[in-house]
Amino acid sequence: MLKAIIDVNEDLCTNCYACITACPVKICNDASGNYVHINEDLCIGCGACIDACSHSARKGIDDIDSFINLVENKTPFTAIIAPAAMAVFDKIFYNFIGWLRESGAEYIYDVSFGAELTI
Repeated sequence: MLKAIIDVNEDLCTNCYACITACPVKICNDASGNYVHINEDLCIGCGACIDACSHSARKGIDDIDSFINLVENKTPFTAIIAPAAMAVFDKIFYNFIGWLRESGAEYIYDVSFGAELTI
């Protein structure tokens, strides 16, 4: 089972199906119960359902605490960097990459690498 990246608050969900309508996958949402449940194995994590939910029943799961824990304990991890990181960090981008290496990143990939493999 994949790790959940979107949380559904059962008390706020009204089963209105707005999330299902907005979802490009559709089949990752199960509305057979009292609230719309997400099948994490099928969810692509695009966030469309979060934007579509007018009841604030969905939110992204923030795992920054897990990341900080990895860094503090020097636990090996793999970093996947968005292409925008180079624009955000501009002149200190390579310092950022060095910090990741010193903090335990064994592998560092650019997200666009996946796109290159795909085409």
